[in-house]
Amino acid sequence: MRNVIIIAALACALISAAGPARAEPNPQQSAQPAAEVAKPPDLDVNSPSCILLDHLTGEVLYEKNADERRSPASLTKIMTLVLALEAVADGRIKMDDRVTASEEACTLGGSQVWTEPGETHPLRDWLAAVAVGSANDASVVVAEYVAGSEAAFVELMNRKAEELGMSNTRFKNSHGLDEEGHFTTARDTAILSRYAANIPGLLDLTKIYRTTFRGGKFGLDNANKMLVFYDGCDGLKTGSTSKAGYCVANTALRDGKRFIAVVMGAEDTKTRFADSTRLLNYAFATYHPMLLAKQGEREYMVKVWKGETDSVHAVPEKDLAVVVKKGEQQGITQEVELPGEIVAPVVKGDRLGRVAVLKDGKPVAAVNLVAAEGVRRKGIASHFISVLKAMIAF
Repeated sequence: MRNVIIIAALACALISAAGPARAEPNPQQSAQPAAEVAKPPDLDVNSPSCILLDHLTGEVLYEKNADERRSPASLTKIMTLVLALEAVADGRIKMDDRVTASEEACTLGGSQVWTEPGETHPLRDWLAAVAVGSANDASVVVAEYVAGSEAAFVELMNRKAEELGMSNTRFKNSHGLDEEGHFTTARDTAILSRYAANIPGLLDLTKIYRTTFRGGKFGLDNANKMLVFYDGCDGLKTGSTSKAGYCVANTALRDGKRFIAVVMGAEDTKTRFADSTRLLNYAFATYHPMLLAKQGEREYMVKVWKGETDSVHAVPEKDLAVVVKKGEQQGITQEVELPGEIVAPVVKGDRLGRVAVLKDGKPVAAVNLVAAEGVRRKGIASHFISVLKAMIAF
């Protein structure tokens, strides 16, 4: 009788193919819809174009003519810094590299460090000249070093803008001096600023208020006065030309909360800082960003049938965050959707389910839960051994 039981069990192990449906990857599954944020009162912003953004979620908290195309002036240099520091992070160039100025870099007007052809300094010094001194000549030096020529660098700038979804932006140079066809918007600049704030080392440069160049022989003063008088401000960039007016893209961090304010086309420098302050004050006083699930955290388990392991970790595909008005945190709940079990094989990255965020019972955000690792299907030998073990223990 015992032999009959063993044979029957082995037959089931070899021919059984039925079971729960296998999880399939779903590359078309998009990120959650943005949480709806109540329209703010009139903030009395005087500049013609502006936007206020929560850094964590990218949620727009206030905007005024944010899609109006405008000359960006030296806000352009945010992209220049992004591309240079990404090249450093990728190991293509180093901060200690000795970089030499070309004749082309020394022919620009506007703010500059009066570079001479053949002048050589470490890349970190040129980047400080861009970030702190807003030096147009230094911007070209950096662009040429990263891409071989400023024209090639501008191609990289526009490619990056497209990748980031800056659909109303076109760069013609690396420094921001007025040029036909060189434009962006407050919204696109906010998108870029949010991205830039995550680049290693970038805010370390833009938060410098005063430093020197040429070994202390040339002083660099940052035009962004909010670095001094606004608590938590650590960048990003000011800009002004006759065509652009006065612009500023600012970010500030307090108690783990970061917001971004972009102001464009102000009539004077006092107005751009007053408007930027007004926007950031409103954000810190009114909103509470919440990180509810971090990308890759192993929070959930799903049983796996016919796998070499009997479970798989289900992790958030990306950060799950919302921004709510202060005092409304208590209305936030989470809802997890996962199958009881799945059938092997499982491929790393397969979509297993999702976790949704509800505000007062209504869905406001969601993110996919995906397999953190792969699970191979048991082979015949593995099934045979498993069944034998079970029979021996019987």
